[in-house]
Amino acid sequence: MAKASKGGALGGAELHWIEDSAGDEPVVPASVMAKWRWYRFGATRACRWSHRSEVLNLALAALPPAVTLAVNQPVAGATVGTAAVIVAGIRSTFRWQENWISRSRARYAVERQIAHFKHHVPPCDNADAAAVLVKTVEDIAEAEGHAWENNRRSLPSGPSVNS
Repeated sequence: MAKASKGGALGGAELHWIEDSAGDEPVVPASVMAKWRWYRFGATRACRWSHRSEVLNLALAALPPAVTLAVNQPVAGATVGTAAVIVAGIRSTFRWQENWISRSRARYAVERQIAHFKHHVPPCDNADAAAVLVKTVEDIAEAEGHAWENNRRSLPSGPSVNS
């Protein structure tokens, strides 16, 4: 198995099997590879931001009593508490954890279809296999996009100006 040349997804780890088999027959259509890379990158980025914001929020939420005691200034503790509330608001706005789950689910669905294509599993076992793969992956992307949109629409809206 080849090594990633520029750090790979895991900082220089071995290539993912899809990347490692990129030139093997049958060749995965470019549009499918682009979708897979997009979901892989998006899931990785959302995972990182989800973990970072969670750790930061937990740390900031635990600090106000300690800061207040250490500096004997309630304002300092309140400031740290305010920062925790801001981080929590940012997390709920960007919803990195939900994005991570959604993009990972789509990525794995695309990987499954690529595996079927590479190994000639029906319906990817005939002359139209590439077209079937492209359509299936586009259907996965469309479903994920609709789910993401519905998730965003389900968010509570802010207070009304007329309230």
